[in-house]
Amino acid sequence: MLKVRIDDPDKVLPPFSARAAASSTQLELIVSGPNRMAHRLDFTAQDSAGRDYAAAVPVGAVLSFSGSSSLGRLIDQAGQPFAAPVNASAATGSGPALLKFTLRKN
Repeated sequence: MLKVRIDDPDKVLPPFSARAAASSTQLELIVSGPNRMAHRLDFTAQDSAGRDYAAAVPVGAVLSFSGSSSLGRLIDQAGQPFAAPVNASAATGSGPALLKFTLRKN
């Protein structure tokens, strides 16, 4: 399992709507595996601080993650603008891999 947390301190994201999310570029999170097939991450939860997304991926798989938003800038944990793609690896028994980003107003 790959989990992604998007913190939204500027309250850029509107309330989640499954219908709108299916075709929206407001926040697009994509993961691809060794076969290079791209898959959107699924919305799993929302709280007052942001949103959580996840994708089922093979344990130990080498993954490529990319994300973009038409509403703002994604910032990585080091405080730098997100530069896609990011290589990640699915967890190997210690729980799901977790990537964290912050969405800031443009």
